Formats: sequence, structure tokens, C-alpha cells
Amino acid sequence: MSATRSGTGIGQATDEVFLEVETPEGVALSFPVASAGERLVAYIYDFLIITAIISVLAIPIMSAFWGSLFGTDAATGWAAAIASMTIFFVLNFYFAWHEIRSGGATPGKRKVGLRVINRSGGPLDVQSVLVRNMTRNIEVTVPLQIAVAPQAVYPGNEPAAVILAIGWIAIISCLPLFNRYRLRPGDLLGGTIVVDIKQTGLEEDIADNAFEGTALFQFTSEQLGAYGIYELQVLEDYLRTPSHSRPIDEMTIIGKIRNKIGWEPPDGQPLKRRFAETFLRDFYAAQRRHLEQSMLLGKRKERKDS
Repeated sequence: MSATRSGTGIGQATDEVFLEVETPEGVALSFPVASAGERLVAYIYDFLIITAIISVLAIPIMSAFWGSLFGTDAATGWAAAIASMTIFFVLNFYFAWHEIRSGGATPGKRKVGLRVINRSGGPLDVQSVLVRNMTRNIEVTVPLQIAVAPQAVYPGNEPAAVILAIGWIAIISCLPLFNRYRLRPGDLLGGTIVVDIKQTGLEEDIADNAFEGTALFQFTSEQLGAYGIYELQVLEDYLRTPSHSRPIDEMTIIGKIRNKIGWEPPDGQPLKRRFAETFLRDFYAAQRRHLEQSMLLGKRKERKDS
């Protein structure tokens, strides 16, 4: 693993840091490391989602509070307890759940075009994701709670507690600015890094459909493993070509793909021509997701069998 810096010369505004890794499959990849600004935007986006969720869940908690004051139905206490537990899990597992489920991308990261990957080039595992996110409590959550309610932690000397908490948050927040790969403590411990992987292929909503599991046609990992980066690029170029200018018929392309991966319609019926474009786009999106999660989407000249 190594990093290189590229820019437009001395005195120019930006330099970009790259992470170079070799995957277990032997493919050399170069990823631009996410900038501090992009990571901040992604975090703010996720923070707003968390705030919205907690705001909705706080309603039964406040209802139970006012109900206890006025002696109303105690059943609201159960709703408050459930809401409190849900808030606890949202605060502690929002980031980890999304990064495990979505291959290293929370909604905020996906919005900005970022993703968490393994710094060594291997697959992103659950343990690494949990480690990088559990440290967030020490980095931000606990100090923020102290800053907001110092009397609950350090009664009698609240100003000192607030100063210490804010100072701690400031130091931790600045840490990515002072190391080569812009790593926060969670990344250092988890062996992870946040990289910039912008959508460079077809329209974003096509890839998102397969990513969210809402595509009409589904494919197994074994089927997707039959193709590599080069073949994905060929299919992308084909789909970007207007249908009236394509040199090969869609059904011919589909026939070759089906023979290669061994795919058959779930209902056993012949694939109708009106679904040809949908099939190809669903296969492209699923293939792209598979390669990204396997960390194979890098140098597009690489073939699966190279």
C-alpha cells in the first residue's frame, strides 16, 4: 500500500491523495482518498437523518413524561421505553448497520460518493465496521453529551467539563487533517479508510435499483463472478449507445450473457423482448455493485481472466 499526491503545481488549491492497494485477486487499484470536506458533508447528511428519526421517537417519550405528571394512562410508559431503546440503537448502530448492509456506504456517504473500504485491499468485514463505528462514542457522542449536559457527569464544575469536552471533540475532529490518509481513530483501529468513488457509469438511479434489491432481474454472486471489469465496461458502452445505433441486437447480447453465467428466468418462460433493456441494465447495475463490493472496480482494462 502506498500513497501518491497529485496536483496542479506549487501554490495550487488542491492536492489529491491516493491509496494504492492490491486486492486478494491480484488486481492493483488506486483510490482517491476522501477529502475532509466531503466527509463532513456526508456526516452532516447522516446526522440530519438521525436527528429526524430521534425527533419522531421523542414524541412518545415526552407523552409519557407529561402523562406521569398528570396521572394519565401508564401505557404510554411502554411506548417511551421502546422509543428510548430504539434511540439507543439508532445512535450506536446507524452508521455500522448501513456500512455493513450497503458495502461501506451510509446514505450520507452514498449521496456524496464516498465509501469505506479495507486499507489492505481485502473485503470490508463486519468486525472492521463495528470497530470503526464503536469508537465514535468515545470520539464524539460521549464528549457531546458532556458538553450539552455537564452537570450529569461533572456536577459542581460544569464549565471545566464543557471546555474539556469541546477541546476533545476539536482534537479528534482535526486528527484526519494531520495524517496522510485522513484517518480518524476508528479508521486507525479498524484498518479502514474512506475513499472517493463517484458514479462514473450509467445513471445513478439504475445502479441504486439493484443496490436496494428492487431490480426486476436478480443474479447470484456465482453468476456475477463470471464477468470482470473489462466486460462491465463493454456492456456500459453498449448501453450508453442509442438503441437505434447499436451494432448488435439486444437479444443476442442477452443470449451470450445467459450462456456465460447460466441464468434462466425464474418462471421458466422465454425472456420477452420488451424486457431486454431492463435485463441488461439490471445486470449492469448488479455486476457493478458486485465488483465494487469485491474491490475489483479499479483499472478498467483488467479482465476477469487476466
